[in-house]
Amino acid sequence: MYADDVKCTHGSTTGQLDEDALFYLRSRGLDSFAAKSILINGFANEIIDQMSNITFKSTFTKYLDQWLKNINDRSNS
Repeated sequence: MYADDVKCTHGSTTGQLDEDALFYLRSRGLDSFAAKSILINGFANEIIDQMSNITFKSTFTKYLDQWLKNINDRSNS
C-alpha cells in the first residue's frame, strides 16, 4: 500500500442544545448549568460508552467533569 492510496474522511456536527429539553429540565427545578450539564453528559456518554479502553474512558470522563465544573465556576464569578 502506498501513502497516496489512502483516503480518509470524517464528520463532525455541532449545534445548540435542545431548548425543549432545557425547558423540561429547568421546569423540574434544575438550574441552567445543571440542565446543560445533563444534556452534554448524555451526548458525551453515547461516545464514551463505545470506548473499550477503560483507562481512557475514565480519564476522558474526569476531563469532561472538570471542564464542565470550570465553565460553571467562570460563569459564577
